[in-house]
Amino acid sequence: MQLGHRLPQDLETRAVALHLPYLRLESGVSQPEVLGLFTQLGYQQRGPFGQYQAKPYSAFIEKSLTEL
Repeated sequence: MQLGHRLPQDLETRAVALHLPYLRLESGVSQPEVLGLFTQLGYQQRGPFGQYQAKPYSAFIEKSLTEL
């Protein structure tokens, strides 16, 4: 398994162990490879969360951990 896949998998494993229902991430839109990887891993686009505000250079994604 490639390192790019192992890091998100480890993050998800830790989040499940903490009983978190979902994992939310913010990434830059100028990183299409990162966004493509997370899309392959089941993440979906969503709006800003927490104290983040919508910005043209930010992308917000989320994955439900209840199925893991």
